[in-house]
Amino acid sequence: MHNSARVFSLHQACYELRICQHPPRQARPGQASIAQRVQAISQPAIRAAALRYLATVAATLRPNTVSLRADSLIVFCEYLAAARPDVRSLTQLTREHVEGFLAHNHKRPWRGRLARDQAVSAAVSKRTVIDLRCFLDDLAPWGWAERPPRRLLFPADIPRLDRPLPRAPPDADRDLMAAIGELADPFARTGLMVLRGTGIRLGELLDLELDCIWDSASHGSWLKVPLGKLATERTVPLDEPALAALDEWMTRRGPQRALPHPRNNRPADFLFTDRGRRLGAWRLRRGLDDAAAAAGLRGRDGQTMHVTPHQLRHTYATTLPTGFNSGMSLQALMALLGHVSTEMTLRYAALAAPAVRTAYEEAMGKARTRLALAIAPAGCNGCAPRCSRPGSRTATAPASSPPRPAPTPTSASNATTTSPRRSSSRSSRPSSPTSPPSATTPPHAAGTPKSPGTHASSPASRATSTGSPGNRNRT
Repeated sequence: MHNSARVFSLHQACYELRICQHPPRQARPGQASIAQRVQAISQPAIRAAALRYLATVAATLRPNTVSLRADSLIVFCEYLAAARPDVRSLTQLTREHVEGFLAHNHKRPWRGRLARDQAVSAAVSKRTVIDLRCFLDDLAPWGWAERPPRRLLFPADIPRLDRPLPRAPPDADRDLMAAIGELADPFARTGLMVLRGTGIRLGELLDLELDCIWDSASHGSWLKVPLGKLATERTVPLDEPALAALDEWMTRRGPQRALPHPRNNRPADFLFTDRGRRLGAWRLRRGLDDAAAAAGLRGRDGQTMHVTPHQLRHTYATTLPTGFNSGMSLQALMALLGHVSTEMTLRYAALAAPAVRTAYEEAMGKARTRLALAIAPAGCNGCAPRCSRPGSRTATAPASSPPRPAPTPTSASNATTTSPRRSSSRSSRPSSPTSPPSATTPPHAAGTPKSPGTHASSPASRATSTGSPGNRNRT
C-alpha cells in the first residue's frame, strides 16, 4: 500500500510536468456487471427475463438507474425463493404473491454493504415497488412470452412518503456565513460561499470548470452550472460575495493540467483542483462543521448542530419565494434551482410564503369586521331580537324608525273590506284584525302575540290602502 501511494504520487508529478500524457488512475475494485449481479436470482427463467429486460432499458436509462432496478428485482426474487419456492417463472405469478411481497417489503432489513438490523427507509421501499411495477408492466406491451397472465401491481400499491419541508438552518444564516468567511481552508471557504450564494448542488459545485463565469455588461456576472443530478445545464446570477470568493480561488489555484471528466472521459479544466488532483466533498463538510462550532450553533441536545452542504441550498431557496410572491414567476424559480417539475419548487414556497400570510390576515380582518349585529324591533325594550312568532324571520327594520300607532276598531273594519297593499318584506305584512276573538278561535291560536311596533299597520295606512301609494303616510 505504501509503495502504491508513492508510485501514484510520482506518476502525478510526471503528468503535471508534462513528462507523461495520461494522468494516474487510482486502483479501485471494479464493480460487478449487470450479468454478474443477476446471478443472485435463483430462478433460471426469471433470471433470463430480468437480464434481457435490464439490457433493453440500459439503452435509455442511466447506469445508476439500471443498477437500482436490478437491486429491486433481486430483492423480489429473494423473497420468492424464501416464501414461494414453487414459483419458478413469471407466468406463475399471481396477485397473492405480489401482496405477500408488499407486506414483506416495507419491513425488510437493509442488505448489502448497508446491512443492519433495521427496516429499510420508506423511500427505498417505494423505489423497490416502482421498479417492480415497471418491470412487470413493460413486459405486456412488449409482447414477451415471459410475462404474467394479468396485471399484478397498481398505483394504489405504491407507498406514499411523508412530505417534510426542506431543512434550513433556523435563524442562523448570518452567524454561519460570518464563520464560513473566517475558515482557514481556502477551498472550504470558497466552496461554501458559492453554495450559499448560488444554491447549486454539491456535485455541481465540484464539476465546475474554469470557464464557468459569464460576464455581461447589462446583466452582471452569471455562473454556468454543469450537468448534474437531472442532467440539465443552467445559469444562475452571482452576487458580490460569491464572485469575490471565486476570483480569490482562481488567483490561488494557478495553472493545472486538464483531467478526464468522469462522464465522458474527456479532458476538462476543473475549477477546484489542487496539485493535479480534484478536491473532494469531505473538506467542505469538515469546514461546515467547524463553521457551525465557531458560530455557536447548538442542537436540541446541546451539542454542535450538524449542518450539511445541501442545507445551504435550502437556505438559498427559502429566500426566493419572497421574490415569487412579489412577482417572480414559477418558471424563473425552477430555472434558478434546476428543477424539472413545479412540485419540487413549490416545496420551498411553502417554507416562507408572504402571499399566504397576507391572504390570511385579510381574511381574518374581514371576519372581525363582519360581525352579526342583532337589531331589536321597536317596542321590545332591548329584548332578544327574535321576539316574533316561531318560524318568522328577524325584523330588519332599523331601530330608529318611529313606532306606528295601534290599530282601532274603525281601521279593523276597514281592513276587512279592503285589500291591503303588500309590502316588499314579509316582516311588514298587515296583522289580523284586532276585534274581539270569536268563540271558535281562541286568542293567539296562530302563535305568539305579534309586536304592535313591528307587525301592526297604522289606521290611516289601512284606511287609504285603496288610494295612491303616495298617500299611505298621511294622517
